[in-house]
Amino acid sequence: MTSHMCLDAEVLKDLWLTHTEILSRLCLAQMKDTKCDRVFRIDHSQTFCSKLKVYGADGRKEQSASIRMLLLVQNEVGQIMGRTLTKSENHAETETLLQSLVSKTGNASDGPRICVCDNANANRNLIERVFGDGVEIKQDPFHVITRFTDKVSDSSTKR
Repeated sequence: MTSHMCLDAEVLKDLWLTHTEILSRLCLAQMKDTKCDRVFRIDHSQTFCSKLKVYGADGRKEQSASIRMLLLVQNEVGQIMGRTLTKSENHAETETLLQSLVSKTGNASDGPRICVCDNANANRNLIERVFGDGVEIKQDPFHVITRFTDKVSDSSTKR
């Protein structure tokens, strides 16, 4: 054990950053070739960004106001087609990512394309504007169950 040198914090940081850069490039390469036949899923996640820790040069924790949500677009088999960090669920940031994915989705002539999202009513006009009328918008079952449970649960169980 004494013959092995310990890695200091600087070496560990450099190793982690290099590893992250390599994985990020691999993810981007895979997303470039990922296609969608019929179904794609759009999901905004606050949980990811709430656990994201950003530290400044002085070592203090910073929480960037420009990073509040992770927007993830997946195809029918769960492959990531696009991803970005956003300030909110606003349509401008979402539309930018969706515009880059139009060419990756199947043709409407092959049958209806289906978009499953966390808030179908809020995203309906945006998705129709970007992808056209050949897309059916469906609510994600997880969010349906969550909203239903919140509405019908007993107030004593909420406490």
